Amino acid sequence: MPGDSPLIKETDVIVIGNTQRAIKEAIYLSKIAKRVRLVNHANSITMEPKVKEKLEKGKIELIKDFVGEGIKGEPPLKQLILRHLRSSKLQKLTANFILVVSPVVPFVSVLRKAGIATHRAGCITVDEFGRTNIEGIYAAGSCASMTKDIIPSCVGDGTTIAACVCLYVKNKT
Repeated sequence: MPGDSPLIKETDVIVIGNTQRAIKEAIYLSKIAKRVRLVNHANSITMEPKVKEKLEKGKIELIKDFVGEGIKGEPPLKQLILRHLRSSKLQKLTANFILVVSPVVPFVSVLRKAGIATHRAGCITVDEFGRTNIEGIYAAGSCASMTKDIIPSCVGDGTTIAACVCLYVKNKT
């Protein structure tokens, strides 16, 4: 998220998730955004004492017992539809950015179930053109590299792979 900081400055952000990573993202964003709301489906959150202290000190509104039902709208504002777990009542929240923080393991298992080859660390295995082991499926950036987490490098990879995808599509039509 650090590369996105200028976009998020002075905006409303909603973070959805119930992991330590979601909480840490909300804490980080609270230093930049005008308002941060953390939507958590659990009534209580297990967290490290240091993280709990940071959460309480930050300008983060904690919304418990809700799950996301959908997102509507176009930039600059999006609407998140939430459903209360006990009453099933719907609530709508509006924000400039909605960040869904989900555990990495289920994502990797979905890739593997689809037959896409991954490294042990969970990154997608690609060749120098961004091709995966399945024809027509490409990947670039940090999801395809265990060493690149630098935004300019990922953007460069994405640009290169986009050109490769264009050539692939052109050759198929």
